[in-house]
Amino acid sequence: MSSSIDLQEVFENRQQELEARLVRARSIAHPAAAGDEGEENWAEVIREFLPRRYEVARHRFVIDADGRMSDQQDIVIYDKLYAPTFFVLGSTEYIPVESVYAVFEVKPRLTKRNMLYAADKVRSVRQLKPNPGYFRIYTGELKQAEGERHLLGGILCHESAWSPPLGEPFERVMSELDENQILDLGCVVTGGAFYREKENLRRAGSDQGLIAFCVSLFDALQKAGNAPGVSALVYGRQLWLD
Repeated sequence: MSSSIDLQEVFENRQQELEARLVRARSIAHPAAAGDEGEENWAEVIREFLPRRYEVARHRFVIDADGRMSDQQDIVIYDKLYAPTFFVLGSTEYIPVESVYAVFEVKPRLTKRNMLYAADKVRSVRQLKPNPGYFRIYTGELKQAEGERHLLGGILCHESAWSPPLGEPFERVMSELDENQILDLGCVVTGGAFYREKENLRRAGSDQGLIAFCVSLFDALQKAGNAPGVSALVYGRQLWLD
């Protein structure tokens, strides 16, 4: 005798659990404290949903082997397995761009200004130069990485300034973004979620937006494949006399 599970009910229950976690930050009066709490709650939601192969960190800079550095990112998803841990100055950690899968900006409201700000933050990472000589790990063998891996970028908010939340004004801003600014996915807790696949823009309503975002993020990360292994010798080439 076979049994079945109501996946819709599973997703709805998970949506309620995740939303309850994010609502906590709204009760904090101080803007800076509320911002930090909101970022940490988003990071925890993403951490809980993704497999352990993905590391989720807050307030990180992304760097390349030539010393270029991105703007500070609210949330960075990266592959900790191959990311060296010696890029630290004081309390600030820097992540090699080769290890990064995705970056997100966290804002209270979805507005044109906040979308453009998030897009510029994403662009500051995409303009870094991964070293083409790095290797990707495949079943115990080392093989040269082929092609460029698309770095995901997005925005996470509690509410939208528009009605409907992801309607025409939102679409208009999305159409204004250049190739390096593209926001691939995002979530508005009270307004839904979006996921951009090539030229297609998918949207979910507010009642399923949070879980739809998590599912979309997992799908996008899977399609991105494995992060390449970082060559510490390339980053540390200035250490050698000849």
